[in-house]
Amino acid sequence: MNRMNRPVDVAREFEAVERDIAKTTSDIDKVEKEIEKKQARQDDLVSRVEKIRQDLSDVQAQLLKPALNEEDKARRRLLEQQLCDERQFCRDELVAARSEKEQLRNKKEQLRNKEAQLRKEKEQLRLLEQAHPN
Repeated sequence: MNRMNRPVDVAREFEAVERDIAKTTSDIDKVEKEIEKKQARQDDLVSRVEKIRQDLSDVQAQLLKPALNEEDKARRRLLEQQLCDERQFCRDELVAARSEKEQLRNKKEQLRNKEAQLRKEKEQLRLLEQAHPN
């Protein structure tokens, strides 16, 4: 949609473009905050996976001890399975968070391109207004 082809009051069109730029800039800020949240989520998940890895290593080391009775071994095997399940869940969540963050980065890039186009349009309107003052 090219605003320059419409017979509209240039000053009003200029104001409309400025509002669009402000909204787009606000949208970019919102997307950047969402990216920060996704990064924090990723960092949290990475920490959880590391803690699970350590816990799992501890449980597996305990299972190798010959002094464990069968009940303790069964409990530790159950804990081992739960830790493996939780680790897999965290890894899946991490993949999803990375994907969402990449989508947000793409959206941010699109918004930046839109903002640049609006700024060009604003400059064209400014030049048009200078060339044809009321």
